Amino acid sequence: MLTSLVFLRFSVTVVPGLLVSSLVGQSLIWSAEEEIGPGGLDYLRPRVYLAANGEPVVLWGDDGMHAVHGALSVGGGLWVEMEVSALVQGHPYVGDWTGPQSASDGTDAWAVYGTGSSADGPIYLHHFVNGFPSIGDTLRIDPPAGEEYKLPSVAALPNGEAAVLVMRTASGWLDAEYILIRTTAGGTAFLPPVPVSTPIAPGEVCDCCTGEVMSSGNTVVALFRNNDNNLRSIWAVVSNDGGATFGAGAEVDPTAWTINACPSSGPDAYIAGDSLRFVFMSGAVNGTKSYGRGLHLQTLGLGPLIDLWPGQPMSQSQNFPRIAGNADTLGVVWQQGQAGQFEILFRWSVTGWGGLSAADTVHISTTGAQKNPDITFGNGAFHIVWQDAPSATVHYRKATIPSDVAVNEHLAQQALMLWPVPAGDHLFLNAPEGADFAVHDAPGRIVLSRVFTGAPIDVSVLRNGVFTISLNGPGAFPLRRRTILIAR
Repeated sequence: MLTSLVFLRFSVTVVPGLLVSSLVGQSLIWSAEEEIGPGGLDYLRPRVYLAANGEPVVLWGDDGMHAVHGALSVGGGLWVEMEVSALVQGHPYVGDWTGPQSASDGTDAWAVYGTGSSADGPIYLHHFVNGFPSIGDTLRIDPPAGEEYKLPSVAALPNGEAAVLVMRTASGWLDAEYILIRTTAGGTAFLPPVPVSTPIAPGEVCDCCTGEVMSSGNTVVALFRNNDNNLRSIWAVVSNDGGATFGAGAEVDPTAWTINACPSSGPDAYIAGDSLRFVFMSGAVNGTKSYGRGLHLQTLGLGPLIDLWPGQPMSQSQNFPRIAGNADTLGVVWQQGQAGQFEILFRWSVTGWGGLSAADTVHISTTGAQKNPDITFGNGAFHIVWQDAPSATVHYRKATIPSDVAVNEHLAQQALMLWPVPAGDHLFLNAPEGADFAVHDAPGRIVLSRVFTGAPIDVSVLRNGVFTISLNGPGAFPLRRRTILIAR
């Protein structure tokens, strides 16, 4: 392991007071915009997570100094900043589209990145106890002879371990596939690599699009852009044994984007109970646009495709969407640009995809180019970072959900949502576990009834047609009805 004393630098920015933004009748309490770093350097593609004390930690690549930096907020516009990559051999591989990736479970945090001028150097993994950015315990991942490891991402596993999703290629970026490398012995050593994309996804993976890995308990999900004869679709592959094996996967992107070039843009996701909520970019329809969707992790059933900002013209490019949340509370950010002008857009909800707010601009200044956002969520607040091109710095804002929105969340959940539309063999719905549901045919007869367990409802025994579903919740939960269409 590599250890060393480090020097810390403080940077202070004077900013206006609190701002309040109204979103669809609800208000988020916005903090002032804070600038991280002294400026004058090439700060790229920041990533944010929360330390054990709940404060945000930001990592970013510095292309000018060939380094990875980290900074911890200590309040009042103060950030403790350091170079995380001070002891690595070779230059970190960073840019507008790739760089350090991070993950945290509230106690242990991890940062991972590749090195080398062509991403052909070793991968470095840092273990930050209590989430504080430091050089910390540093592990080096070296590929076997004749192979190259690139574009890693990381998830925090139970018991202080981590899972690193790695793109494995032959020399020269050929035959790209994803593998998973897990730590063992308290994050001090590695287990043998586990195949992820092969043989589940056809062809090879998109070799310059970063993937993502996330975990919850024994569930580990890898999400990546695939390349099957230039069909650049998003795939999800699921492990139910902590990443020891990956036995099931599905193409989760219905846009059918075929392009003989590399999009250099990957997906992002978080696990919400038994489901995955994810975002991605596609150029298949109306130019490059950003989308969201849900995936049931056991059945691989998919929810409806969500256009993150529908109605935008082809000239408005959307890219690099990111998502964070907990259960039905979620926030999404993305970069939107036209004619060299780039903004960071944000939508949020406390009732899943169905309750998304109107799109709003995160940053105060709307001049120049604000790019490459990231978001995390915790303790009732969204933490958002982005790259500010005019000042070559990283910027941060916090958006707190007021306590009265919790009441609105409960009321909003009374609107019964069903998907997909039409339904096939399985039907998904938002409902409290323990509620009684019944499916009625056209004359009103009950053709299916049971207690809702949270799992998708098997409607394969029903013929195609129009039905009505009624839900009678426990206690004072009101009766609700919706019409459903079954078509296979």
